[in-house]
Amino acid sequence: MPGSRESGRWWWRVGLVIAVGLGVFPAGIGQVRAQDPARKSELPEGESASSSRPESAGPIELPVDPVLWPEPRRAELLRNEYPEISGPIMSVRDRDTLAARIAEMAQGRGLDRAEVKRHVDHNVSELTRRANIAAMLGSEGAGRNPRALDEAANRLLAPLLEPSTPANQSFRREYVARLLDHQQQILRGHLLSRAFYMVVLSRAGIPEVVPLMIELIRDPEQPYTVKLLAAVGLTTASDQGRRPLDANTQAVPAARALAQFLRSVPDAPWPVQIRCLEALGSLRVATENPLSGGAEIAGVAFEILANPAYEPLVRAWAGRALSRLVYPTQVRGLNLDLVAYELGWVAVAAGEKIVSLPIPESAPTKNLLLVSRWVEPLLRALEAFVGDEQIRGSGLNALTGGSALTRGVEQRIRALASAAIRYSQSAGAQVRLARVDVEAALEELRTYLTNNRPENAEFYAGGPVAELPAAGSSAAGASRGR
Repeated sequence: MPGSRESGRWWWRVGLVIAVGLGVFPAGIGQVRAQDPARKSELPEGESASSSRPESAGPIELPVDPVLWPEPRRAELLRNEYPEISGPIMSVRDRDTLAARIAEMAQGRGLDRAEVKRHVDHNVSELTRRANIAAMLGSEGAGRNPRALDEAANRLLAPLLEPSTPANQSFRREYVARLLDHQQQILRGHLLSRAFYMVVLSRAGIPEVVPLMIELIRDPEQPYTVKLLAAVGLTTASDQGRRPLDANTQAVPAARALAQFLRSVPDAPWPVQIRCLEALGSLRVATENPLSGGAEIAGVAFEILANPAYEPLVRAWAGRALSRLVYPTQVRGLNLDLVAYELGWVAVAAGEKIVSLPIPESAPTKNLLLVSRWVEPLLRALEAFVGDEQIRGSGLNALTGGSALTRGVEQRIRALASAAIRYSQSAGAQVRLARVDVEAALEELRTYLTNNRPENAEFYAGGPVAELPAAGSSAAGASRGR
């Protein structure tokens, strides 16, 4: 149990299972990991930060140590005292035979509602069994399969990973309906039960899950893990912005919930923040009222982008979200050049982190893995400029008509990213030379931003205002990146 010598191990397991369940790793189920910066040394002109765009643009990284993942009610949520959900008891043989039948239905070959219910009820009950939870927590004397929870979750998830086709729509609707039958009880239960259940629902990819995801993001009693997975569920349901959701009943309420959460909980763990921002961009909603002349939902993302107190990666995701929203023509004084400018300072912040890493004499490549970490905000920033070819009107280049400022910032971020990637791949005597190139690209970007300060600091008329450095002040400008 938590506090024992095994307490760190279970969080590693939970993080791994949730990450795999969302396709973080290449061996995951259905999604691919964001491009490893170390595999691409150049970013050719006009090419996006990831040539073959993954379904999820960045990995979900859950901390291994619970100290780094500050769930406010963690002790309560980990008490293995929550009620179990009853379900049909099956032998392993019967369970696997039924799972094979469900797999056939998931491929569009018939529908037996009784078998669907039996399969779902059995595996959901497995997610709440105290013995299974104890085994995963590493409690002494648990005496059960320590992977029982993730195996049950995988059996629940597998049918949803089949491609959606006209032939299996009836099955998918029935299957998700039976999963949702258990939402009230399981989402008031143990943290592990909630997490595994949400991994399954977050991958459903159908509008029926959207109301629940909105409710969970709004619910102050739900832990961060659930909110993170609810945001992923919204992104999946909207297919990263390629599948429009109903504006009145889904997209606008979901965007409102995400914006309210981001604004009201600024100290949420950064993985939660980036998944909420990703979902916000996928919903493509800039304002609740297109006739208001404002873009108040987009304004929440802009406030994060322009605030140096946030992590550079979070700020980069905020800029990426802003680049995917649909802005009504009624928005007064929309200033997307300012978004490009602020992304430039995000890139400066990441670049400063990179050049600050020491190069030990005895092991010059020791810190290059950390370089790759700080390349990530640069790649997300470039995605904001380029957009997604499958999402009409996305990307700052398209939204600004390729303005001189936007183009100038993008070119210099691209140069910095290319230099940083080459630095991360360097070896031996090339390490110091490669860092010189990063320093030169960083200085070029900083100088460009200092000399090309936008005249208007408002995101839109009456909207949030950025704190711009004094014109031509390199010292003040440098602080904007930190």
